[in-house]
Amino acid sequence: MRKDLAAKLYADYPHLFWQRSLPRNQSSMHDGLCISDGWESILRQLCQQLTNILVNDMGLDLASPEAKQYAFTQVKQKLGGLRTYMTNTTPAMKNAIDDAEDKAARTFFNLNKRFQNLLTSSTLRIKIHTSFISKLIFQKYYTHFIEPYKHRIKSLHLSNPCTMHLFSNISQFSQLENLLVENTESQYLENILLHITSLSNLSSLVIHINDSSNQIQIYNQIFLLPTLKYCKISFDKNIQLEQIPISTNISSSIEHLVIIGKCYLTELHNFL
Repeated sequence: MRKDLAAKLYADYPHLFWQRSLPRNQSSMHDGLCISDGWESILRQLCQQLTNILVNDMGLDLASPEAKQYAFTQVKQKLGGLRTYMTNTTPAMKNAIDDAEDKAARTFFNLNKRFQNLLTSSTLRIKIHTSFISKLIFQKYYTHFIEPYKHRIKSLHLSNPCTMHLFSNISQFSQLENLLVENTESQYLENILLHITSLSNLSSLVIHINDSSNQIQIYNQIFLLPTLKYCKISFDKNIQLEQIPISTNISSSIEHLVIIGKCYLTELHNFL
């Protein structure tokens, strides 16, 4: 953001931006407001909402040590969206922050007609990364970007537990080639593996298996994927590979198998 715009925000809301005077190793606010000028009005509105919460809802004096416990530690742009971080938040503050980030996301989408057409009318394939995004923001992101154009998505990185249920029918992502799944409850992971068997372009799979997963079933589902070439598996707890009942009359398309965990050479015959 331009220095003059940032200076006005600092002057109007010093209680929220006091950490900008701290050294970089103590607060990222030292780097200033790392966002576009166009979001100044959204950030200003957020600052006013946060101030109203401090004064009207919490009854705090803005100059008090208590009020200073609610300050920005970083304001930046990430993955095309506004990201604001504070030392502490209340539920009301969290709602205000989510609303501001949602508005910023919508202004990015509505930036201009040409950019919208590039997203919505192009035949270019899309890569999607779902981590580091709130549930509220992602729900809108999913509605406007993912659901209408899932047939164009080439790569998916699913690592946000709050969004996994939206991909219960992943078989509709017909152009999907690369899939990375982590931080996932076992029920969603097993459901995803069940549905990706119909994806004729899927060639790369990276997954993390947690302790609660049915690891034997997951291994068997992976080896049944018809077009998979590369597979990387990591897990929280080692299991004995000789316990995996892999049928000898089933051939796998996997050419590169990476297992992150303890694996003895004597156990690999079950994969060969």
